[in-house]
Amino acid sequence: MFAGIDAAAAPGLTPVNINMVVKRGINDYAIIEMAEHLRATGRILRLIEYMDVGTTYGWRVDDVVPGAEIAAAIHARWLLESLEANYDGEVATRHRYRDGQAKLPLAGDLRELMRGAASDEELTTKIRSMWTHRADR
Repeated sequence: MFAGIDAAAAPGLTPVNINMVVKRGINDYAIIEMAEHLRATGRILRLIEYMDVGTTYGWRVDDVVPGAEIAAAIHARWLLESLEANYDGEVATRHRYRDGQAKLPLAGDLRELMRGAASDEELTTKIRSMWTHRADR
């Protein structure tokens, strides 16, 4: 599982964000393992509650692991802090690790420069460099 994720990032396909639909009794045991691996790489893990999409999958409420339960499981291992919504009406609840281990997209390189009191010119150069190398801009 992790080899495929790592292989996607190897040629520079960034950011690599992982969506994980969590279903009780199927993959809920892997939440911490997935979070631990991605935390070490700075990749974003989106944990999605298993939801009713009609009668095709035989959805049952007992199969749902609520978002609060997922967050509590991760928080028990690594302290989390809630983040503000990206936009009004966002349905996702966003968190980050309090210790700063995992980075939000673009935050890592810039964070180090800012902590080092980089000049505006140094920050501008770094941002230009990052965007110049992106093919999706």
